[in-house]
Amino acid sequence: MEPFPRTAAAASVKPLTPPESDVFLDMWKAEVRRAYAFRRALEKAEAFIAGFEGDPAQADVDELLAEIREILLTGAPPKPAKSNALVDLALGALIPLTAFAVGALLWMHMQ
Repeated sequence: MEPFPRTAAAASVKPLTPPESDVFLDMWKAEVRRAYAFRRALEKAEAFIAGFEGDPAQADVDELLAEIREILLTGAPPKPAKSNALVDLALGALIPLTAFAVGALLWMHMQ
């Protein structure tokens, strides 16, 4: 005896079959191709910019090369610089000022 007897509706259900082309596999392959193309382009850019390394007439070339080389070495972008305490204080002061401005606008419209 079957634990779950089959009904006519259950017998008409077709089993799931994978599609002809796996969409997720195609998307993954396309992403890998983009990553390799991006890495090749970044390596070419690094080789080109390295010709200007140490040239005093070129501004910020050394920092740019250091950033590109770190990305090529680690595979991840460099960590963002830590924020300044003064900037954090100024941004924190914007919250009550914004709340006050919104409150003032609401008060004026209610009058």
